[in-house]
Amino acid sequence: MSTPAATGLGAATATATKSHICIFGSSFSPPTLAHLSILSSLIATNAFTTILVVPVYRHMYSSKRLPSPSDESTLFAHKLKMCSLLL
Repeated sequence: MSTPAATGLGAATATATKSHICIFGSSFSPPTLAHLSILSSLIATNAFTTILVVPVYRHMYSSKRLPSPSDESTLFAHKLKMCSLLL
């Protein structure tokens, strides 16, 4: 008995492999050697097909005065740049 062919979006094939995605979120303000150590450990496990490094826009426990929206955008862009340098 043959199995019907898979069709449509999201159809799985017999050769498909599972993706394991890790989302590593932090304030990264600034990125530190501890962040790098965690990333190195995650990579060394070979448990993930993708590791996403996601800086938070605004830290939820920050007691600092909130900057203006334009300042926040600049600070977030700086965090993104620092994270890219970390990698």
